[in-house]
Amino acid sequence: MTEHEPEVIQSYDAKVHWSQVLDRVGRGHHYIVSKHHRQVAVLVPLAEWQALTSRDAQDTPEARELAAMVERLEAQNAATGAALDDAFAEIAKTREQLAALRAQRREDPGQ
Repeated sequence: MTEHEPEVIQSYDAKVHWSQVLDRVGRGHHYIVSKHHRQVAVLVPLAEWQALTSRDAQDTPEARELAAMVERLEAQNAATGAALDDAFAEIAKTREQLAALRAQRREDPGQ
């Protein structure tokens, strides 16, 4: 087992040896807590958990790239929406013109 590879511990054993488990976690050890042989929780040192959940941890190149991609997709979505609105407006205008032409032909069948 490596330094950061978690050790699986049954919930009963964690409860019975809670003080020792906490001491080891405080020294950097990791545990996966299992209940009825189903992994349900992870115990890690508080500083490590805080680092994993801090805002700075989210400021990675991957997170920035993903945010930029989402921004581009939102811009494309807005542009597509505007283009569709324009197209539907043009269709409505064309329909109105056709309806006017049909009405004109009915009124003046000679043309």
